[in-house]
Amino acid sequence: VEKALTNYFKCLKDTQASTLVKQPFQAFAGVIRYPVNTTETKPDKFLKFIHLALEKSKRRASYGNFQYFDYQDYQEEQFEVSVIEQMDEAITQEQLKLSYTPIIHLLTNKVFLYQVNPYLEALSVDANYYYVIAKRRQQIDRLDKYVLKSSFKYLNHLAKLTDKYIRISIQIDEDTFRLKDFNAYVIGLIKQYDLPYSVIELSIKSTGLSPVELMKTKELSDLGIHIGISEWVQATTPSVHFIHRKEPMKLDQIKTLDFILSFKDFLQNHQMGIIFEHLDDMDKRKLKDFAPVYVKEQKLNYTEDKLTALIQGVKWWL
Repeated sequence: VEKALTNYFKCLKDTQASTLVKQPFQAFAGVIRYPVNTTETKPDKFLKFIHLALEKSKRRASYGNFQYFDYQDYQEEQFEVSVIEQMDEAITQEQLKLSYTPIIHLLTNKVFLYQVNPYLEALSVDANYYYVIAKRRQQIDRLDKYVLKSSFKYLNHLAKLTDKYIRISIQIDEDTFRLKDFNAYVIGLIKQYDLPYSVIELSIKSTGLSPVELMKTKELSDLGIHIGISEWVQATTPSVHFIHRKEPMKLDQIKTLDFILSFKDFLQNHQMGIIFEHLDDMDKRKLKDFAPVYVKEQKLNYTEDKLTALIQGVKWWL
């Protein structure tokens, strides 16, 4: 079977299209080893399995044009469906909750801002998983807009109770950011909830921004909204204030540490910072005198009620 598929895809690659001459054929396949992976006899369920294998081959195109079905794929699919259904209902009912994780400025050892994360009490999954599932199920813009509105609403409520604001960081997917009405939506919400622009940081998850998208970041930045990005290559964008590093990073190799420290003058000269989401205590000590470094406290997550109680006991602006 593998030989036949390999020959088939090679034939497609070598065949020139007649209508779009410069456009190569692109095809993927899902394969089931029967009865090794399944003994399913119901046609509708069997076709579901084939479809899952096909979708897996599209997601893993770098590994080849076809992928085998595994029953675990089906189990994961069912779990994803359950998560997205619960999340969709919670958004509709405005019951999807938010938690707030402090991000510490290493030099001062004080909370600089709070990262906003969605969660459901009935599910014990990492906050990033909600974004992964929403992206895969084409619901990411709905989730992003819900988090924006709910967190802004909370800031307004907090200010009325305590006469204080906190800075918050909200993750925004590139698909959401590219929506034509995104800037208008964010600015409208900020005005609706009477918030200072300076307490908002939008962390845009994208591998690249077009000239139009760079103009959108500038419009937001000019108002006072802080802009975060996820890739080093975007650090020279004039409107960017923070570089978010979500992947675990170890500084046990001198080359890695030197790479981070080499940014010191650049970041300080342009009033920028690096936010590490995963950094162990030993590496924190290595960077404690490096002013532009901020670290997410993974083990601390505050519900809105707990954070409100915390702020009410604080006598200075965070």
